Order: sequence, then C-alpha cells, then structure tokens
Amino acid sequence: MKTRKILALILASLLIIGAVSVLAACGSSSKDTNADAAAQQPENTQQTGDETPQPTEPAQQTEVPETEAPGTEAPETEPPETDYPEPVIPDDYYYQLLEKNVPVKCDIDFDGLEDEITFVVENDEVYTVRIVLGSDPGNPYTDTFPEEDVYYGICFINDSDRYDGRMEVICSYEFSSDDVEARAYRVNEDGRTIECFAKYGYIEPIDDDGLIYARDGQFYVYCRTEIFGTNSVYNLFQITEDGFEEQGAAYYFNEYYDDDGTQIGVCAISDFTVILVDDNGDPQGEATVREGSDIYPVETDLESYAIVRLEDGSYARIDIELVDDWHPYINGQPQEELLSIIYAD
Repeated sequence: MKTRKILALILASLLIIGAVSVLAACGSSSKDTNADAAAQQPENTQQTGDETPQPTEPAQQTEVPETEAPGTEAPETEPPETDYPEPVIPDDYYYQLLEKNVPVKCDIDFDGLEDEITFVVENDEVYTVRIVLGSDPGNPYTDTFPEEDVYYGICFINDSDRYDGRMEVICSYEFSSDDVEARAYRVNEDGRTIECFAKYGYIEPIDDDGLIYARDGQFYVYCRTEIFGTNSVYNLFQITEDGFEEQGAAYYFNEYYDDDGTQIGVCAISDFTVILVDDNGDPQGEATVREGSDIYPVETDLESYAIVRLEDGSYARIDIELVDDWHPYINGQPQEELLSIIYAD
C-alpha cells in the first residue's frame, strides 16, 4: 500500500518535470524567432521603450520608362510609280523677253537640261528663231520668217501652263502692207522635235515700257477686222499642244477718243433695226438706230455678230454677214449704206 503511494508520487513528479521542460523549450524558440525578425528589420526602424516599432518611410519609387502608344494615323502610302518623271513645276509663270542676238539659257521642256534660245536678227530685216535643245545639242532648230521686209519683231519665252511640262517661244512680226503674224514654238513629247504654230495677228505689250507681253501665261493677240470700218480687235490667248487657243468668248474693239476725251463712235447715215440685249446677251426686244446717232462697238466674234453700245447706254446686238470673206453686211445691206465707214488701204 505504502509502496503504491510512493510510485504514484514519483510518476506525478516526472509528469511535472516534462511539462516544465516543454514550456521552457517553447519560450526559447519564441525569443529566437523575435530576434531573427528584429535582425531583418531595416536600419531606419527604431524601437521605443514600449517595444512598439515606428512606421518606416515609404520605399523610393523607381521610374517606369515611358512607352509611346501605337499611332492611330493611317500609314503613309507612296504614290504609284509612273513611267515618266514628274516635271519640275516653277513657283510662278515663267516669262523672259529676248534681246536680239543674245542667247538665253532656259529648260523649256523640263527635262533637266538647259536649252539655248536665240532671236537672231540680220540687218533688221531677217528674223530667225534658233533653239538648241540640251537633249540634242548637235541638231539646232531654226525657223526664219519667210518675209524679208519685216519692220518689227519681238520674241519672248512664256509658260502658258505650269503643269504641262512645257514652255513656249513666241514671236510677233509686222511686215509689208501692214500684214502681221504671230508664231509659237513648242517641244514635242519626244523631247527631240519642235512644232511651230502660226496665228494671224500681232502681240502688243501690256505695260507702258513695252517690256511685258504676257502675264500668268496669257497674252493678247490683236488683229484687223473690217466690221464697222477698219478696226483693231483683240482677244486673250495661251498656247496649248494644239497651238493658239482663245481664252475670251469674243474679240474686243479698241476704243478711240478725241482730244477732249470723248469716245469716237460710228455715225448712222440711215435708220436700221438692232436687237437690245441684257448683260448676259439675252435678247430684250428691238430698237431703231436713228440717222445721225452714234453706236460704239464693244465686241464681235469676227464672223456673225457684234455687240454695240447705243447713245442711251443700252446694248444691242447687230447680226453680221461676211460677203466674199471680208465685206460685212447688216440686215442684208452693205454696212457702208447704213453707217459712216472708213476703210484703210
């Protein structure tokens, strides 16, 4: 009996010693863990007396490299290739008045090679245009005006169309019996041959100094007509691949004034009927031009009609018929039976 109590006490003692050992081991492990954690804290972490850690400063942010967003614009596309080089377009319309016998260097066919143009005048009577193409310098082109009694001639380089890859050499001649002719020279598409176009008429300068004959690629050609007597009329022209091309709808009459500034008209010597027109040329009824009143020519197509201004300021159309290709008839009568007409020789 006594032996059992002793054994029970020994067993209880062993149980208590084992429990205490387990608790001690747990406490030591917890301290080691806290020490490791403290060792891993950043240097700027300080502890106060109550062992409460202070908040750390935020870590410095690293810059993220910027990347461009993919473009939203459509990618540029190159124009399709062509079989011919694009011409070099000048900034403005080219114009150059040529002096007699003085060569001028100019690329008149836009092939990148300089051409040489000379207005050759011999004895102030024989006029020749000489063109040496940079693409074929061994074969100069020459054109001598066939009339030997030329008393006035001019020549200039003109660019009628900035986008057609060509410029023109243009001449104007006046010769015997007050005859006139204008000529234009243009390099063909083959870049080797030159074509000459002729036009009845002469070219007048558009400035007071007589140095400018064309502006913006266009120029005035004057010619003679016998409508309302011998008169000079003019129209605006430019050169195309087909030659001289009219730019205006009609030819305009030159206006003449007396010494006191009064416009000179054509006097009616008999009554005749005309057709009144509005600003658009549309008919507005008939009117009668009375004997002794004046009409003032405005424009004509040189063939079938003329527009005139009447003394009251209104405008009228007169139908014209050319007999024998030159003699104007009005209302079936020769114009000299209705108007005071003066013809030049």
